[in-house]
Amino acid sequence: MVKTYAKKITAIMTAVTIIFSMLLYFPSGTFNNISFGLKASAAEITPTEPSTDDNGVYQIRTAAQLYWFAQQVNGGKTGINAVLTADITVNTGVLKADGTLAADTSGFTSWTPMGWYDKSTNAYYMYAGTFDGQGHTISGLYFNDPSTSYVGLFGYLGSGGEIKNVGVIDSYFSGYDYVGGVCGWNIGAIKSCYNTGTVSGTGNNVGGVCGRNWIGTITSCCNTGTVTGSDYVGGVCGRNTEDGGTIDCYNTGEVSGGYDVGGVCGINISTI
Repeated sequence: MVKTYAKKITAIMTAVTIIFSMLLYFPSGTFNNISFGLKASAAEITPTEPSTDDNGVYQIRTAAQLYWFAQQVNGGKTGINAVLTADITVNTGVLKADGTLAADTSGFTSWTPMGWYDKSTNAYYMYAGTFDGQGHTISGLYFNDPSTSYVGLFGYLGSGGEIKNVGVIDSYFSGYDYVGGVCGWNIGAIKSCYNTGTVSGTGNNVGGVCGRNWIGTITSCCNTGTVTGSDYVGGVCGRNTEDGGTIDCYNTGEVSGGYDVGGVCGINISTI
């Protein structure tokens, strides 16, 4: 009997040694394609440069490539272009069936919106390229910082910039001002996009598709997700001002806020 226990202990120790050695040996990212039934952690997404077509347009088909593209935009290359060639999933199970945030978020990979405002230098990094989803979806984006503004798949879309043909699903965005499922602040063009995720802001200018539309356009877009904010809260656009246009859009999601709250637009001084 003593020999039997000794053999069992030896077998267990050998297995532990092999597993530990594998973790040390394999480089980062080797296990990314192996499912252990666990949520992805931030360390498991290593930004990877996608290929380009003959026109220099990045062909994005994985979460790692999407994160690489976001790094380039936020690092100052705001004019680069991309298309999605597949549906992309960053996290799974971000939202519960009722649209509220999952109880356990500890394993989620956080998203950094493309295009942002640097308060320390008063510099704007506005995306000015073309991002074409080609009918694909981006699922499982997670951003949760109620003190940060310019939040969404894109934080800030600049003049000449275009986001089109992309759906944002099973995603959660919580910020301060200028929060949207597709874009936080828009002075470019958003076309044929939709959001089914949850969007919330502790401040103003919160929308299912776009937080604030300022001299930009939002065309053929829709929202079915839950939208909450303080003021200027809308299902499609929170605030539409200064020659902006919210055209041919609809919302079926629940919208709530303090004042200037609307099913399509919270406050509008332009055209819908």
